[in-house]
Amino acid sequence: GELICRNSQFCKGNQVGIHNRMYGAFLLEEVDAVCAVFAAEVCDTPWVVTKTMNVDFVSEVKPNQIYKTYVGIKKIGNTSITLNVEIRTHSVDTEKEKIAIKCQVVFVRINEYGEAIRINDSVRTNYPELS
Repeated sequence: GELICRNSQFCKGNQVGIHNRMYGAFLLEEVDAVCAVFAAEVCDTPWVVTKTMNVDFVSEVKPNQIYKTYVGIKKIGNTSITLNVEIRTHSVDTEKEKIAIKCQVVFVRINEYGEAIRINDSVRTNYPELS
C-alpha cells in the first residue's frame, strides 16, 4: 500500500563520483538495508533474503543533499513480500521532494539454514488486501 518514510540522511562526500552525484551502488545499498529491516518487521522474522528488480534511476542525489527512503507493501505471498520503494531528495528551502530512484524488491522469509519458509498467517491477516 501506501509509501511511508523509513529513513532520512545526507549524501556524504565519499558517496559521490567525478560527476558530482551519488553513486547508484550507495542508493541500492540504502534500498537493501532499509527494506530488509522493514520486511523483517512485517514478516516477524530476522532472516530475509532479497532480489532487487525493476530499478529506475530517475534523478541524481547531490553532495550534502537530504534523501529519504519510502517503502510500501505491494504484495504478500506464501514465502515472500514484494515492496515498492522510492528514494526522494528533499529540499530544506522549498520542502519539496523529487524522486531519485524507484524500484520494487522481493524478500523471501527464510530459516537459519537459508530455506524458504511460510510467512505466518497472522501477517496476511494484518494486510488482507495485499495477500
